[in-house]
Amino acid sequence: MPTVIRYFGSYLKSPRMVEQNIIFYKPIIALNWKVCMVLERPPENKEWLDRIKELGVEIEYMPRPKRNFDLLLAYKVFKLCRKYRTDVIHCENMHTSPLIGAFFARTKVRLWTKRSMNLATELGRKPTLRDKVAVSTRLSAFLSTKILAVSNKVKEELLSLSVPDKKVLVYCNPFTRGRENPHTREGSREKYGYKDSDIVLVSIGHTVHVKGWDVLLEAFSAAHKKNKSLKLLFVGSFTDDHEKETYIELKKIIDKSGISENVKFIGYMYDIQLPLKAADIFVLSSRAEGFGNVILEALSEKLPCISTDVGIASQVIKEGKNGYIVNVNNKKNMSEKILQLVNSKELRGEFSKNAVVPDFILDSPQYAERNAKLYQQLIGHEEV
Repeated sequence: MPTVIRYFGSYLKSPRMVEQNIIFYKPIIALNWKVCMVLERPPENKEWLDRIKELGVEIEYMPRPKRNFDLLLAYKVFKLCRKYRTDVIHCENMHTSPLIGAFFARTKVRLWTKRSMNLATELGRKPTLRDKVAVSTRLSAFLSTKILAVSNKVKEELLSLSVPDKKVLVYCNPFTRGRENPHTREGSREKYGYKDSDIVLVSIGHTVHVKGWDVLLEAFSAAHKKNKSLKLLFVGSFTDDHEKETYIELKKIIDKSGISENVKFIGYMYDIQLPLKAADIFVLSSRAEGFGNVILEALSEKLPCISTDVGIASQVIKEGKNGYIVNVNNKKNMSEKILQLVNSKELRGEFSKNAVVPDFILDSPQYAERNAKLYQQLIGHEEV
């Protein structure tokens, strides 16, 4: 019986996350694999683990690494791999230290799902010498048997660090199709105080520099001067300590531009189908994204999309068909594209018809089957 350790590295935060993990593990267990899941800590509701354990998944706990090279954690993973006689270790967000431990334990297959861009890209700044050396990223890439990049952009960044092309596979995040939106356009717009004649832009994320909401505000302000029907709805947290500084800067832009009555911050929402139903256009203004799931959410709601060229955007937005791609930090170009859509109901309708999640984005069961097959291939049970 082959064994896989999935080094999840975080904890289960919601029933939806539990359901996603159940879907992920089912085809692996159906192939008669033994599965161990490594979590940072138990969930708030310990009953959530019961359904995962019922599948036969064993749970282990390890704290987050204290730094990129946490040798104590590496040793713990070394012992865990030896304990389970592990064939495959699959690391998610935490990678370098677990991969070091797995390497010295002689685990045959070491996978790393890379979900985000490197730090300089995430912060929107020029890379320093330390960023260019990227010791942690390069070491994780060296130690990995395969790297699963969640988008072409993530793969391109890895290749720029001289990671061999054959080592990197693009494994886009899964997306659940066919979910009915229980909300109506009228009810959603009424909740946020919008009239039928308003044209509502929505952006979903949280209030940090990398999301580029300052650029979007500047672009919106310029567009609003030419079309007063425009409204802007921000969905995402803005009250956490690491968000407050950015939120203060955004408020300054709003006050200076005189658009306070046309911009709303509604905070974090678990149910983003509600604000999406109220919107006419979706905008992603990020300076960096590893993937950008919210674009898929917007397309599934038939919204025309405007996005910076980050994450999955250029793979799912067809220029001039269902949306526009603009350069990062280009508020002038973003404002122009906003106005093109705002000023033409016909164009919005055409883009809406073409707004679909493409077939290469797998749903969760298909993604899980593909992942299980990859495990089989890499340990030599199936041909690659």
